[in-house]
Amino acid sequence: MRTIKQIAWLMMFVLVGGLAGIGGKQVYREWNQPRSVEVRDYRGLLAEYDTDVVLFSTTTCPFCQKARESLRTLGVQYRELAIDQSETADAAFKALGERGVPVLIVPDRLIRGFQPEAYRELFGGSGQTGVASTHGLARSAP
Repeated sequence: MRTIKQIAWLMMFVLVGGLAGIGGKQVYREWNQPRSVEVRDYRGLLAEYDTDVVLFSTTTCPFCQKARESLRTLGVQYRELAIDQSETADAAFKALGERGVPVLIVPDRLIRGFQPEAYRELFGGSGQTGVASTHGLARSAP
């Protein structure tokens, strides 16, 4: 009888420990996941390229292509830095500590990955004024 009770406690301990381990792993991943939008002052970096909007990309990335199309559709003037075509662009990208493209940088934030909603919010798609006007970001003529 005592052995069955010990085995039951051991199984419960293993089960609870396993669930805590799985939950702990998820929490660890979420805490260590880079944020998709990082709010910081990027004016120094943008001044190096004499622009208000920089897109780090590669020539073969399908999400980079979508980012380019979205920026053109929104009428945004930007400078593209293809990290697979320029050692200077690659060095700047690595200095940021980024791991994937596209990365869009404006004066007060960095946007990781292609995020159409964030682009529209920032540059005022769908007839909205958006953040672009409050930051004086360059826009192409319609």
